[in-house]
Amino acid sequence: GTGLLGEEICRQLNARDIDFVATSTNGRGSTVCLDLTEPTASEKIRSLCKAEHFTSIISTVGSIGTSDDEKVNSACGVAIIAARNSKNVSRFVSIGNPDRVRDFARNIGPLSGYVAGKESSEQILEDIFGDDGCVIRPTFIYGGTEFGLTPPRVTSSVGNVVKMALSLEPFPTLSQILPGPLGIALEAPTSVEDVAAASINSALGLPGLEDKVSIEGGREIAMAASKRPRSPGVLKSIEVSTKNDPTAAVKRRDGLKRSLVKAAVTNLDIGSNEEKAYATAEEIMEEFEPLRPKARPSSDGSMNAKWAFVFTGKPSVGMKLLSTLSSLSKMLTFLIDFEDTFLEIGDEQSTVRVVIAMKLLGIPVELVMLSKLLPDRECKHGTMMSEKMEGISFAGIQVPVPEILQSPRTMEITYIDEDIMIARTAGAEPHFLLR
Repeated sequence: GTGLLGEEICRQLNARDIDFVATSTNGRGSTVCLDLTEPTASEKIRSLCKAEHFTSIISTVGSIGTSDDEKVNSACGVAIIAARNSKNVSRFVSIGNPDRVRDFARNIGPLSGYVAGKESSEQILEDIFGDDGCVIRPTFIYGGTEFGLTPPRVTSSVGNVVKMALSLEPFPTLSQILPGPLGIALEAPTSVEDVAAASINSALGLPGLEDKVSIEGGREIAMAASKRPRSPGVLKSIEVSTKNDPTAAVKRRDGLKRSLVKAAVTNLDIGSNEEKAYATAEEIMEEFEPLRPKARPSSDGSMNAKWAFVFTGKPSVGMKLLSTLSSLSKMLTFLIDFEDTFLEIGDEQSTVRVVIAMKLLGIPVELVMLSKLLPDRECKHGTMMSEKMEGISFAGIQVPVPEILQSPRTMEITYIDEDIMIARTAGAEPHFLLR
């Protein structure tokens, strides 16, 4: 609970009102002293599990670049065995890295101990916890305000720029096809916030993550980091209220819709309270998700409709672009005037048309982006879909699809009813669409 990732996990647990205990090797700050390399570690873990009634454990234990790397990294296995023996702990999450990073590091002398220790503890996790254990596997984590060497770290500001640059083609493709360190170096890094949120959501066993034993790479981690729900108490209160009153879910949905309307209006002129407004809208949408009336949204025919984008929550890059262009058009109406932006889903929820209607020098034209939409058959909750852009036309003329837009995108339909739809893309933020 004291390193870059451990501190971020603690911060998010506090923000989500989830009870937890944090440990460190020397008990500094508000952490409990626990050194996994000591002979008494196993007994201490069992005592903590019993006294604190732990249900899940997240291990950020790790060491790299020291003579004790193998000893420290394999010591996580002690915690895994002790946790399972305590009977209370049902889920265990640890932090690792992708196989190709391991394959590269295994042959580098100073890193061989790190790899051996990690592989030892992860094998124990698989053997003892099975589907109830999960390893989060980022390639490179960035965050905070300080640079570091052991382990290597860059700040949030630098990391965000690097991530944005390496997310553009041809870098994602090159990252996959180039061997060893070349491919690794070109993979977009993952923020400490996403890794922390993915770890917490996996530890909670949230829908879609409850039997996932490995979450690898930036896109998977970003989706797992999606903050639904804010705490186990949200689901519990919904379960209790709907059990006692069959109409409770309907009443709650109606109340949340009114609140979301207010948040949407607030976001039209949020000024200096931008982050607060985004957070309010996201919180409301997160409460919608467990209340969805459709059991498997991705295969539900009610998706086939015309949908309006509503600017609530944290905007995606596309939303920001549309918002900026719309603002500019207000000053240059004689040149360009944006009239409408909407999304149409059709052909049994297999095609998507995003239409931007405008007047260019007073002449009505449309920019149309056509995508193919496919449900993820392996998603047992029926929420995951894959979207791939197949064509762009402007004023009826076909134009080449930029390489950056050709890669398939993951999309999760987390809520849909007769009025609204909530979708999460690889950035994990919820987006609100109105029928």
